Amino acid sequence: MGRVGKIDPGPLLCKVSLLIQNFPIFLSKRTSSRMKPIIFLLSALFLIPEISAQNPSPWDFDQQLQNYFVAETQRIESATAAELVAIDDWEAYREQACTELLDMLGLHPLPERTPLQAVVTGTTEHEEFRVEKVHFQASPGLYVTGNLYVPKNATGKMPAILYVCGHANVVENGISYGAKVNYHHHAAWFARHGYVCLIIDTLQLGEIEGIHHGLYRYDRWWWLSRGYTPAGVEAWFAIRSIDYLVSRPEVDPNRIGMTGRSGGANSLRSIGSSIVTEGDAISITVPFGGASRAAMARASTGSVVTSEAKPAESRPESPPSGASLR
Repeated sequence: MGRVGKIDPGPLLCKVSLLIQNFPIFLSKRTSSRMKPIIFLLSALFLIPEISAQNPSPWDFDQQLQNYFVAETQRIESATAAELVAIDDWEAYREQACTELLDMLGLHPLPERTPLQAVVTGTTEHEEFRVEKVHFQASPGLYVTGNLYVPKNATGKMPAILYVCGHANVVENGISYGAKVNYHHHAAWFARHGYVCLIIDTLQLGEIEGIHHGLYRYDRWWWLSRGYTPAGVEAWFAIRSIDYLVSRPEVDPNRIGMTGRSGGANSLRSIGSSIVTEGDAISITVPFGGASRAAMARASTGSVVTSEAKPAESRPESPPSGASLR
C-alpha cells in the first residue's frame, strides 16, 4: 500500500494559475461541452508530475520485512553475546539451553528408547572394508535405513563416525536408494582411515520417502500447532543411531564423532546439541558445507578428522547397492 505524502501547495497553485492564464477558452462560455472534458484532462496531466514528485515511492513490503529480520537477528546476536559473557554457572546454563532446544524439536521429554530391532540385510565386500546394509527402528515402526562401513584388518575397538547426509538421493528405475548412496565415498574415506562409519538416510530422501519440507512446500502449517517438526525426527534418528553404534562390538563408545554435509551439516547443529545432552556420547561434531581439503582442515581438531581429511575425494569405486530394505 502506497503512502500519501504532504503536497507543497506553492508550486501547485502556480501551475493552476498558469493554466487559467493559458486556457481562457476553458473558461469561455463559447467552449463546447465536448471540449471542456478534454481540456480538463490535459490540465490534470499537466499537474500529475508535480503531485507524483512530492509523493514518496510505494512501500516495499519485502524490503521492510528483510530489514526487520536483519535488525532482529542483530539484536538477538548482541543480546546472546552479552548473555554468554555474563554466565557464572556454565553447566546450569548449558542444561537449560539444551532443554529448551529439545523442547523446540518436540523431544522434551524424550521418547522412550525402545528396542532397535536392528537387522543386517546384506553385506558388500571391499578390499579395505565391508559395508553392511542395516535398518533399525528409532521408535516402533519408525525405520532408519543406513550403511555401516567397517574397516578390515583392524584390531581392538575402533573410533566411529555418524554421517548425516545432505539433500541428494539416488533413484534408479523408480527405486530410491537414499542419500547414503550418493555420499558413500565420504563413508568409504573414513573406513579407509580406520573409522567405523554409519551413514544414514534423511527423513525425506531415504529408502522410505517421508516428508521433510512439509511447511513451505506442502502448506502443512498445522505441524507447528501440533508441536511437530521434522528436525526433531532427524535428531531422534541420530540419537538412536548413536545407540546402534554403541551396541556394535567394533566401536569404542568413548570415541564417537559426527559429521555431515550440506543439509546434513545444517541439521547437525541441532542434532549434535541434542545428543550431547544425552550423556556426552558425542566427542565432537564437524558440520561442513563444502568438501575441499582446506575447508576440512579448518574444521578439524585432530580428534576425529585430521588436517589432511578430504572425504569428497573422487569416487574410486561404484557405490554399493545400498538398499537396506531390499
